[in-house]
Amino acid sequence: MTNALEILAKFEIRPSLQRVAVMDYVLKNRFHSTADEIYDELVKTMPTLSRTTIYNTLNLLVEKGAIRALHLEKDAVHYDAGLHPHAHFICSQCRKIHDVDIPENVWNNVLSYAPVPDAEMQINFRATCHSCLENN
Repeated sequence: MTNALEILAKFEIRPSLQRVAVMDYVLKNRFHSTADEIYDELVKTMPTLSRTTIYNTLNLLVEKGAIRALHLEKDAVHYDAGLHPHAHFICSQCRKIHDVDIPENVWNNVLSYAPVPDAEMQINFRATCHSCLENN
């Protein structure tokens, strides 16, 4: 697994303590956190951290292509370090988000309909997950 410093260097992002911490968190916590969730966790060990720093860092990481911003809900943006083509499964009850691998030939077929070669695609599935079904 690539570490935060390597990713920042790859995407030509000057490392700072906060940037490394945010990138590291997104890499290690693959459940597609929001900015507020990232802030709530990191402020526990970095008490001087501000929400503005989190938002600015996430925006920079997205702008440089180091992570993706997922607009899965109208009131929240989630962040994903998985840059490989994949879809997402969102549980309609617990709201957990899971990566779903899609075969490359399926992606290529979908991309053949894209208006531009670098179109960003998000494929999302929504249903109740097995855990929620079992608990009801």
